[in-house]
This record gives sequence, C-alpha cells and structure tokens, in this order.
Amino acid sequence: MIFYGDDQGCVNILLLQSVGELLRTWNKLPKMEHLPNVSLERAALSPNVTYIRWKVHGDWVAQLNYYDSMKAVISASSHESTALVIGCVVGATNIEQQMKEIKERRNDSKARKGQATLGAPSSRAEGDQIVFRVHKGVKTFALSKKNNLIITGGMDRIIRMWNPYMPGRPTGMLRSHMAPIFYVYISDEDNKIFSMSTDNTVKIWDIENQSCLFTAYSKNNGIKGDLSACHYISSIRSLCVATDALAVLHLRLSSPPDPNLVISHKEPVLCCKYNKVFRHVVSCSEGSVVKVWDFESGKHLFEFGNAHGGSAITCLTFDHSGRRLITGGRDGCLKIWNYNNGHCLHTLKREDKCEEICDCTYVEVNRNKYIISVGWDRKINMFYDSTDNFYHLQKPQAHWQDDLVRLHVH
Repeated sequence: MIFYGDDQGCVNILLLQSVGELLRTWNKLPKMEHLPNVSLERAALSPNVTYIRWKVHGDWVAQLNYYDSMKAVISASSHESTALVIGCVVGATNIEQQMKEIKERRNDSKARKGQATLGAPSSRAEGDQIVFRVHKGVKTFALSKKNNLIITGGMDRIIRMWNPYMPGRPTGMLRSHMAPIFYVYISDEDNKIFSMSTDNTVKIWDIENQSCLFTAYSKNNGIKGDLSACHYISSIRSLCVATDALAVLHLRLSSPPDPNLVISHKEPVLCCKYNKVFRHVVSCSEGSVVKVWDFESGKHLFEFGNAHGGSAITCLTFDHSGRRLITGGRDGCLKIWNYNNGHCLHTLKREDKCEEICDCTYVEVNRNKYIISVGWDRKINMFYDSTDNFYHLQKPQAHWQDDLVRLHVH
C-alpha cells in the first residue's frame, strides 16, 4: 500500500497487487536521472492497482501514517473540525455507498483511462472513521499501541494526550513549549514523549506523570535555522533534526538510583569538611544536625542533633589538632565540640547583637590561636582560643557595605 495526502484534504491510497510484475512494468518506463519514474496518475490507473481517495479534511493534510496494529490510517490537518482522523483503508460499513461508487467508477473508467486523471474523492461512512476536533488543528501526531495513546501537537503549543477511541476530550495536556509544535514521538521503551517546536526547542516528557523532564533550548543544543524534518531513531536513542544542516542529538539516560544508597540528611546539607587526622568527613545540615562519616567506607559513624537549637549550621572548621570541631550558625554563635561524642565544650558569641555567621576558620599566629568568623554583621570577628579563657577581640576593624559570606586565611 502507498499512502499520500494532498492540499485538498484528501487521503490517497494505492493498493498494489502482483507487486513484482507491477514493479517490473514500472521499471521499463522512461527514466529521470537514471531512475525509473512514474507519475501518481499513471500509477493509480495501472492494471494491478486499486486507487482509493477519501475526502477527510477541510484543509491540506499535514501528516499521514498507516498503523498495521489498528488496520487504520491516521491523518492530521490544521482544520479544527477534522484536525485528526482515524479511518479505514477500504471502508466496510456503508455497503450501499460502496456499490454506488463501484458503479460510478465502471461508468467513468473509459473517460479516466483516456484523460489519465484521478477520480473525485469519496467520503467515508460515519462508522468508518473517528474524528478529533482540536483548537487550531494538528500539525504532528504519534501513536503508542502499547500505552493506548495518541499525542497531538500544533499551532497552539499544547501537546494533547488522547485515548484513540475517545475523541471527546484529551486525557492530558502538556504545556511548556513557547512556539508551535513541529514534531512529537512516543518512546515505548523509555515511556517518554519527545517533542520539538519551531524555535528549535527539544523537550522530553514522562508519560505517566505528564511532566516535563528535560528541556534543550536552541542555544544549548546548537540547532539553528528553520526546521524542515525530524526523526527519532529508537535503536540508537537519537533525534535527527534537519534545518540548514543535519543535527543528531543523542539521548543519555541517567541510571536509576541505587536502592542501597545512603541519604545523608533529611534537610539540605549546608557545609561539610574532611578531617585528615581521623580520616572522617563531617557534614552539617539546615536542621542543625552534625553527622560523621568514614572517608574510606562511606559508613555513617554517628551523629548529634539540635547543635544550634533550631538554627541551621552554616559553616564548620577544625582546630589544628583535628580533635575539636567548630561550627557557626544562623543564631550568630560559634560552638566548639568534641565531635567524637557530641559534647559542646564552649559557646562563643559577641556581647551585643548576634548576626548570622556565614564562614569561619581557625588560625595560629606567633603561638597565639584564634577562631575567626564573618557574617551578616559585615565585620571580621576574632576570638582568642585558650585553655583558660575564650574572649572576643574588639579591635578597630574595617566595615563592609554588604554581608561577608566567605573567609580565607593564608
């Protein structure tokens, strides 16, 4: 079978019989550029060809596909009332109409052969087709027999999901494209929808969740120029796009998460640091939880919570021995810990208003040890570290016009 659509909204079908003999006949016709050439009119009037022409749409046919799984041909157009039509190939339900058409064809057969022109189109019976009405028509469509799903796209930038046998209303609508949709494809292997719009934006959608998983804009995918054709090759998971040049976009799916993977914290992790003395990694979260991990094995060793009350821990550092952990929080306090057992040794804070601490470090200068922090107070705060006494140094300091968020001492 050969199918093609035309600018009159007709679906044209050539049913071939004795294909080998027919092709040998066509092969003897005059050649163009060393290839056999046969016009559609001549092919339709060949002895072993049955020509069928259905009047289906009110505007030219934008896309046409035959699906053997449904034994039906699906066609689309920009005409809203006949935007998408699923129809039979030959027609089976209206016997009276078929007999009338056969008589008309017999009466006109001599005239057709003499003039070598195609006959007038016929209309399918109501029971021989399913008609979908879509706002602004359909430019492109795709079918998944596995999911019992048809998707359509067009000028209104919406991808509609349909049950093939229920044209009344779509089962889902995917909105995200900013330009008319040029191409859609359903990947049954990945349970995904691929779409491309006229602004060269590619999107990947999840069928089950009806959500957009990935977007590649024109400046990211490197596709430039006007779209002329698209084709997805499932065997290599690649989208071929033809514009001024041919582009191939390869899909790389991330592997599913390891079910045994340890989730470190329930809340966002705001800081972490490696302790080279004990070969531990210490992480702190927005929930004011401190956790200690073994670097070699990744094993969770222990944890303690409520470190800064209900305030998030924003920064951490170690003293030079690596035995004490120092944390800073949104409560404006610095705390010194024996992090092996979670015991708080000291709490350091300014006497006046405490602002959020954004970063801290530990330094030793001329045998004097200091804990230095910066934050929303826009100043560098230094605390003297002594086994006997901890106190805040209030010396003349520079004042910044904005919050200090990072600190480094060389």
